[in-house]
Amino acid sequence: MTPSSKTSTYNIIRVGLPITNDTVTQEFIDIVDELERNDNWVAVALSDYDTTGTKTRLDQHNAPAGYKILLDRGFTFSQGQITGPNKIIGTFGYLWLNRDPMQTTIKLLQILKSAHAREQFDTVVTFTPGSPYFDDAITKILSSAFNDIRIVDTDSSAQIAATTIGGDCVIRAYYDDFVLGKNKTIDKSKTAIFSCLQHGYNVDMKEVILDLQPSKITTVHITLDKVEKQEYTSQYVLENLDELFKSDKTYIFGFTW
Repeated sequence: MTPSSKTSTYNIIRVGLPITNDTVTQEFIDIVDELERNDNWVAVALSDYDTTGTKTRLDQHNAPAGYKILLDRGFTFSQGQITGPNKIIGTFGYLWLNRDPMQTTIKLLQILKSAHAREQFDTVVTFTPGSPYFDDAITKILSSAFNDIRIVDTDSSAQIAATTIGGDCVIRAYYDDFVLGKNKTIDKSKTAIFSCLQHGYNVDMKEVILDLQPSKITTVHITLDKVEKQEYTSQYVLENLDELFKSDKTYIFGFTW
């Protein structure tokens, strides 16, 4: 697939699910309104919905405000099902198990192609937690494959964390910038904001800390109506790594030098 290679057969809307009540936008509400009334719209997500309350760090925990709105409107989540009527959102968590964004996107598009031949929908809404523009490889791939994709944005967890930490912050993507080598420079006069450093991502948090050698690490945990901040020395984090790396909570990290 090449950048802006073609127009999609159906409308694709990549929608960021709001994380907090304060970051819910009218544009998001408008999408939910249309999805609720229009049987020619379908919706999918790449994270399954846990009804047992036993699983952690799923999209439903990372974007509680967006999920609450969908649930309050009567939407339900069904693994592998794509249909416009009955307010069902199809979930395809298994596609993301290999953590390969390109393969995941290709397989999702294949599934949508088959579903479109059957359902003849005109619009698919693909949900993602937080901003589609931050640390979301699927959005980048879809945007490079299709020249008419619409993106509905919301504040990312990194943006919320930067506001909470305060001062001069810059949002970085460790995997892109340092593993793939897109931008390895560090301005040590600023706090660097990182997400996706915990287990389940293609990084090793210990290696990240040893590589960048910050003197202080600030963690930010975001809930529906509260943002929690805690400061640590990098040495403390290294000595108690599992406390954060394997935590059931999702954290955003601020590195200060």
